[in-house]
Parts: sequence; C-alpha cells; structure tokens
Amino acid sequence: MNKMKNFKRRFSLSVPRTETIEESLTEFTEQFNQLNNQRNEDEGLNPNVGTAPEPAQPLEWTGAGPRKMKG
Repeated sequence: MNKMKNFKRRFSLSVPRTETIEESLTEFTEQFNQLNNQRNEDEGLNPNVGTAPEPAQPLEWTGAGPRKMKG
C-alpha cells in the first residue's frame, strides 16, 4: 500500500502541470459550490437560493493598538 502511495506522489510531482494552481483552485471552488447548492436544494435547507446575498457588515477592530517596547 505504501509503495503505491509513494509511486502516485512521485509520479504526480514528475508530471508537468497543464494549468496553474489558481485555475485548479477556481475550478474546485466552482464544483464545490455547485454540489453544495444542489445538496441544499435537495434537502430544502437553503431558502436563499436564487436571491441576492445580504451586504456584508463592516468589521470592527476590538484589539489593542500597537505597543511600544521600552528598552
């Protein structure tokens, strides 16, 4: 089993990529979103499908500002 994993890893590293990582990630994200939306529609869990998304709320910084160190 480990021999097969090692072979697959080495083979995948030796084969040149035909697309960039960004393109692969974009395609994966699109497929994931489509499957997730389909699952939610099938289960009736997503009442907002087909509606405009709500605007994002602005973030507020609640942490302390930068501190000066005394030497």
